[in-house]
Amino acid sequence: MLAALRAKPSAPLDLAGWVRIVDYRYCLDPLSPAGSLRGIGGRFNIGIDLSTATFNTWPALYVAENLETAFREKFHLPAVSMIHGLTPEELALQSRDGYLVAYLNGRIESILDLGDTKALEPFCNVIKRYAIPKKAREVAKQLGMQAPLLVRSPSLLQRTVLTRKWRAIPTQFDLPSASQTFGGLVRDAGYEAIIFKSSQNAQRCVAIFPENLTASASYIELTGSYPVQVNLPRLDRSTWPEFQRNLH
Repeated sequence: MLAALRAKPSAPLDLAGWVRIVDYRYCLDPLSPAGSLRGIGGRFNIGIDLSTATFNTWPALYVAENLETAFREKFHLPAVSMIHGLTPEELALQSRDGYLVAYLNGRIESILDLGDTKALEPFCNVIKRYAIPKKAREVAKQLGMQAPLLVRSPSLLQRTVLTRKWRAIPTQFDLPSASQTFGGLVRDAGYEAIIFKSSQNAQRCVAIFPENLTASASYIELTGSYPVQVNLPRLDRSTWPEFQRNLH
């Protein structure tokens, strides 16, 4: 599976003016992926609530290509709620403690484009050979649930990992979602990031796996005005060990 994922990497991605939103209490460390380890984790990484002998955690840094997308990802606001900009009802959903908007530049050299069906084909050609156990179908029938579905095509893989309901499985059953499992495979394949479309408004987002930057020239850094007290305005292979010491 890992070799199949590595078969068709995307071209390097330059980030110019991308955006990350963090809670105000973390405004002095806006490039830290520590927040992704809290709770169940993020779409493409596993957090401490799912940490067991079977499931390991890993961090991811999530960024979006513009402010609106970052805002909607942060507060889970779908595009259908917008008519002309953000409504008062949407703004009321934000944290009372406030947040920081950080603008970023950077370059990611090794990235998997989830929107590229040709890049997903080799992986799907491997997993479609598997079969769903008969027992699993029987249990689903007994519980009155829909029979388990096996991903056999790039389009179905895209829909499965980009669903808005990805939190349901980890929240209800303490098991990783399909997107978290897929994110772990992409990370294990050596990719530094996944680029994907936001489930809120179809704009681009990137999940960066900082652990894979150690042998790369890839980086992400703050741009524009940011608090002068920020000690680590750049994440790359030389600064990652400093971020890593403060993850837990």
